[in-house]
Amino acid sequence: SSSESLAKSPKEVAKIKPYCKQILIRKNSGYDFGCWSHAIRKNYSQLCDYEGVLLANDSNWGPLHDFSDTFSKINNFLADVDFLGLTSSTTPSWHLQSFFVMYSRRVFTQPYFRQHWFNIGIYQSKFDIIMNYEVAWCTRLRRLGFCGMSLYGESTASNPTHEDWKELLKSNYPYLKKELIRDNPLKIDLIELPNVLSLYEENWKSWLLDYLQRYGYQKSFVSESLRSKLPTSE
Repeated sequence: SSSESLAKSPKEVAKIKPYCKQILIRKNSGYDFGCWSHAIRKNYSQLCDYEGVLLANDSNWGPLHDFSDTFSKINNFLADVDFLGLTSSTTPSWHLQSFFVMYSRRVFTQPYFRQHWFNIGIYQSKFDIIMNYEVAWCTRLRRLGFCGMSLYGESTASNPTHEDWKELLKSNYPYLKKELIRDNPLKIDLIELPNVLSLYEENWKSWLLDYLQRYGYQKSFVSESLRSKLPTSE
């Protein structure tokens, strides 16, 4: 975790401990890539024993679907594809969106991979991070002959986790992007979100409304839309 305050919350650590092989708590330097670099440097030799290594962050809300479809796809493709992500974009060139990327052992054990992740720098700009560690990194891997693919949606110039949210959910995609439901920077039409969530057996509308309220978004458009669709007591 890059949340130093977690070290002062033993009850919270205890909740996740049964599900973790190792818990690392560090300063949030380098954002996700700094965190992943720290974990890889500390555990590289052990990680090389696995068929694949998944790097993921908490920038998504969910999962709305369980991961059976996602990992079924990964198992089907990992023998033939070197690195896989949930979604991809072609702006400014093809790359996987970094919030969920699986690397096969063929890539992970390469000296070039080790050199890259052992030498992650610290950028203050989100744009610089994306350009260097999403876009340029995928470009370099492909130039080295490695094959990458996304599991959901089409590779277009858009940000699929924002612009294609509804189509992705229809294909068993597991997430909603937190930035989309909290800030909606691209002004995507979310008017159908409550109805889409109603299609699930789980009461995701209440869960999502609770999440938004806890983080101070109780007056947002999404919150108001969800609240208007909740059943009212007589």
